[in-house]
Amino acid sequence: MKHSNLTKFVFKTVALIAFGFSSVQSQAQDARVQIIHNAASVALDTVDVYVNDTKIDNVVFRSGTGIIRVPAGTYNVNLNNRNSNDSGDQVLARFSVSLAANSGNTIMAVGVEDTTLYASNPEGRNRLVQLIHRKNVLFGSSNPANVATTIIHGVTDAPGVNITTRPTSTILSLNNVRYGDTTNNLFIPAQQIFIDVRVNASNNLFRSYLAPLQSFG
Repeated sequence: MKHSNLTKFVFKTVALIAFGFSSVQSQAQDARVQIIHNAASVALDTVDVYVNDTKIDNVVFRSGTGIIRVPAGTYNVNLNNRNSNDSGDQVLARFSVSLAANSGNTIMAVGVEDTTLYASNPEGRNRLVQLIHRKNVLFGSSNPANVATTIIHGVTDAPGVNITTRPTSTILSLNNVRYGDTTNNLFIPAQQIFIDVRVNASNNLFRSYLAPLQSFG
């Protein structure tokens, strides 16, 4: 029996406030990166993440790192078994990412290690484990009334969706966001809103989420 992740739909936003970084000292050429584990596979439930040989221990599904500052350059990013001893031990997946100077980056692990065990993507998109690298992410807004947000569709077996907000629909309106898609930087008022996710083909409501963004303003 194939597993389905549709009932575990993840609406992932990266919403961080500007003053969270005001006291951090860094080199001018540093890149900032956040790594998020959203690979909904039993074998990848908890992994060790290596950036080159630096280990981030026991990263659990649907969790992420803080903002990591690294010199600009190309890095090996490995997902290893959670009992790994080093970057070459019990490797589950290997990737290479390039981080530009003075850039903000979100790297999200998505997909499954064995596609025969899980439901297919309704639009035929690749479901093997991969990294979605969202570049030029803003980890904060210059306007304290707004929250800087990025949306990533990271559910392998979910269809394209439409995303709107309530009570004011003009805050956010996205059509046919499909697995693997990411948005540009979005600026949403720092207030409590509801986010409605609808199946694109029918526009039937799939799920509503309460987003208490007022605490990020």
